[in-house]
Amino acid sequence: MDLKICPGDRILVVAPHPDDESIGCGGLLALYGKQCDVLLLTDGRRGHMGRYDGREEELVKLREEELRRAAGLAGVRKLTMLRIPDSELFGHDAEVGRYDIREYDYIFVTNHMESHEDHRVCFRMLRRMKRIQHAHAALMEYEVWTPMVRPSHYLDITDVIGQKRDMIEQHRSQMMDIDYAGKGIALSCYRGINIKAPYAEAYTAVERKSLKKAVSARIPKVWKRRIKKAFTGRSPGKTENRV
Repeated sequence: MDLKICPGDRILVVAPHPDDESIGCGGLLALYGKQCDVLLLTDGRRGHMGRYDGREEELVKLREEELRRAAGLAGVRKLTMLRIPDSELFGHDAEVGRYDIREYDYIFVTNHMESHEDHRVCFRMLRRMKRIQHAHAALMEYEVWTPMVRPSHYLDITDVIGQKRDMIEQHRSQMMDIDYAGKGIALSCYRGINIKAPYAEAYTAVERKSLKKAVSARIPKVWKRRIKKAFTGRSPGKTENRV
């Protein structure tokens, strides 16, 4: 199913670490940046694999600046950084839970099967926050380290694939160890096969009913009445006289 974003939709992309937002949702951000906020949970201080020679405090500042540049390329509305220590996300539910998610129509979060513990914790936190805050947003999973088995929605990002690559490449401190740009674009290329497009991003709706409710909430009541009348032959609320 194609992901349908309306002009008035408010979107939140939650990133456990700097670069997750661009690898997993770079195309979405490039297409709808003006409708998107990005919430970064950790400070990314352990985002290296032995080739970074500086102090972790320096890496934190560097990674934040890289994220600002990536977000700037997409033109996102707001960027919030919680600066929770990298790899210590578990146990910070209260800190993350103070972020108000009730205004959003869509919330994108790392998928629950991700191999990185922070990514899995991030998913559990947002699912719990949605319930506690009674948020109406459709919760959508995205993929970074671990591809999803059966995505429910796809987004054609062919027209902005170059912009997605540029966004990932802003995270230069991470490119020292792994070619995230090449691998992220390769995943988008593979996902395109599902919708017969050169490039796509894949997502999974956590609760199908929530997505249906979020979409339904945007349909004017008069249209709902007309739709019901077209299928049933009568307006909602009216009853037929039966003998």
